[in-house]
Amino acid sequence: MNKEFDIAIVGGGIVGAAVGFGLAKAKRRVIIIDGADHALRASRTNGGLIWVQNKGANFPVYQRITRQSAELWPALAAELQKLTGIDTEYRRSGGMIFCLSDKELEAGTTKAKRMAAVHPDYSFEACDRLRFEKMLPDIRLGPKVCGGLFSSMDGHVNPLFMLRALLTGFGLSGGKLVTGTKVKSVTPLEGGYRLTTDEFTVSAERVLVAAGNDARDFAETLDLPLTLVPQRGQLMVTERVAPVFPYASSGLRQHVTGTFQLGVTHEDVGRSVDVTSSGANYVAKRVLEFMPDLAKLRVVRQWAGLRVLTPDGVPIFDTSRSYPGIHFIACHSGVTLAAFHAGPFADWLAGGARGNPYSEFTGSRFDTGLAS
Repeated sequence: MNKEFDIAIVGGGIVGAAVGFGLAKAKRRVIIIDGADHALRASRTNGGLIWVQNKGANFPVYQRITRQSAELWPALAAELQKLTGIDTEYRRSGGMIFCLSDKELEAGTTKAKRMAAVHPDYSFEACDRLRFEKMLPDIRLGPKVCGGLFSSMDGHVNPLFMLRALLTGFGLSGGKLVTGTKVKSVTPLEGGYRLTTDEFTVSAERVLVAAGNDARDFAETLDLPLTLVPQRGQLMVTERVAPVFPYASSGLRQHVTGTFQLGVTHEDVGRSVDVTSSGANYVAKRVLEFMPDLAKLRVVRQWAGLRVLTPDGVPIFDTSRSYPGIHFIACHSGVTLAAFHAGPFADWLAGGARGNPYSEFTGSRFDTGLAS
């Protein structure tokens, strides 16, 4: 039986769009089926960081693919802009981790040195306060800032422009995108699978579930070794001001347009994406310790989203236990790993997914106690 598509992707967020873009470039027949706009969308509520520092401190292979993706990002951004005309506002200006005590700085430095011992290409600089002041001549640091860590490996991007560019590039490369409808079921066919929505059915030889937290809807029916612990993060954006902060930082960055993005909370609240005054207070208190003059700016927007988080924070790349040809991804680092997903991972899928180069990312690690 001939199938309409080689691969059907369930979920059109940054992860699904990146893999789809890579598959379409490889001339595979690919469809992305994405849900309604009110779906839980980590891709539209994240900080936009391309972050290498500290990733995979206890999971070396995670650090390796993170660094690989960071190195592939300049080419991906350039390719997307040339193909689609969309500037993703990608900048690899480096990343700062602010420390508020000597003890905090010492602990961070020790951790970075340990990672550099495992990964010789891991680059970082332990900075005192004077060093940060020289790097930020137009910013008054908070009195508790004693310095911190800096790495040239890190960067940032506009995640909304990035998602638009990936989906536009996917279409221009021959992929088919269907939005506003949810996949209700995936059932086996001879030599493939049927995907059923409220509006249509399609057939595909293989399926990739990249539906974020909604992937849990398929865990039982498709026998996916999937464990997620969604976590709410709240962020805020200020009014526009002159550019003074070119670097990426966890929970604090300035957009190309001049607005400051502030965050972020870590809340175990189930599937709630409500914003709260307590969340705003937490975010404000945190960032003002780093840059107290941000208190002068008006906050123009506050929003929240759910992280697609595994118990150990490391992605899952795995397949169904019972159905060959059913793949799935559960990934919190969708922005950072986008170039990896569009490149090496998509190439592996396009080539028939032979072997298992991602066996260390199995979802079964949480069943056997292998996670660390």
